[in-house]
Amino acid sequence: MTVDGKDPASTEEALDRRQTYEQRRAEMRARSEARNEAIRRSLEPLAPGERPGVITVSAVVATFSAICFWVSAGIALFGDITVAGVRQPNPTFLILVAALLSWMAFGLWKSRYGATLAFQGFMVFVILTCSLGLVLATSWIQAISCLLIVAGAGYLFYRLVRVMARMQAPAAGTEE
Repeated sequence: MTVDGKDPASTEEALDRRQTYEQRRAEMRARSEARNEAIRRSLEPLAPGERPGVITVSAVVATFSAICFWVSAGIALFGDITVAGVRQPNPTFLILVAALLSWMAFGLWKSRYGATLAFQGFMVFVILTCSLGLVLATSWIQAISCLLIVAGAGYLFYRLVRVMARMQAPAAGTEE
């Protein structure tokens, strides 16, 4: 017989499958959390004044980018550049980005977490815009340039993840 048009055996099977599924998910969550906890324990916090190599490279990249934006802002501010009759580029935007990159460079040099996180956000923006540039490239030089920038920014992003985890790691002997 069916109850409400459903076979009681299939309802029990569905319930058993659901419980088995929930048990497997709970086991996977527990294994994943144990693995994460082991990784967290293995992290060695940054020593005071320590600056890993990837942070130094990131600070240099941010400094170079900031200098490029400051020079561009100066040219846009004091030069008379027009494109299709419109004054280009907007110096306000260039000054804002240059100031932000300067802050990131200083914060990276001092191994500050917030600056590292902001620089990673900047790297994501660079990866996305250069990926779009790769799609729209009209020459081999443009394509290779975009590909190299995407690879470099991706590598920096990847390497900064572990450093940021070390920045957040509690000092030895302290509990969270």
